[in-house]
Amino acid sequence: MISPDPEWVDLRNQILQLDTEGTPDPDQRAQLEQELFDRYVAIQRGGTTSGGLPYPDPLDPAAEGADAIRALAEAVGARIPLKEAGGTYVVPAGGTPAVTFPAGMFTVPPLLQVTSITTDANVTTLRITGLTASGFTAQIYNLAGIRVAGNVIWYARNYPGQPA
Repeated sequence: MISPDPEWVDLRNQILQLDTEGTPDPDQRAQLEQELFDRYVAIQRGGTTSGGLPYPDPLDPAAEGADAIRALAEAVGARIPLKEAGGTYVVPAGGTPAVTFPAGMFTVPPLLQVTSITTDANVTTLRITGLTASGFTAQIYNLAGIRVAGNVIWYARNYPGQPA
């Protein structure tokens, strides 16, 4: 059973109250009737799923359908928060080349994109290891297979459905 819209019921009750009190003010009644009609039209345009996500009515004009789709996207976006971080990093030739994500940013390893921005033409390989929720390590190798220093740019984000 569909529950009646509380705002629509309130407007209808106001009109009934005006009618029972005697001769209603025609302007006030006309205003309430217009509000009641506008609310009815709003109710008929689409709805929400049991999870509270809005959807458009199939008869909505395209512009209004776009508004409903945007409302859906915003509702979904609020439920699946995007967390992202990124930056540049100087990878040392030796030592521990670790990049640390901001504290508490991710609860599981994120999606990660790393690109070498080293201008040395002899650099051929970028190796990423040890990806966790707290960071990763990066190594850059030259043509001879020797680890060298260089710069990388990285971007990490949670994936759809990943815990926030």
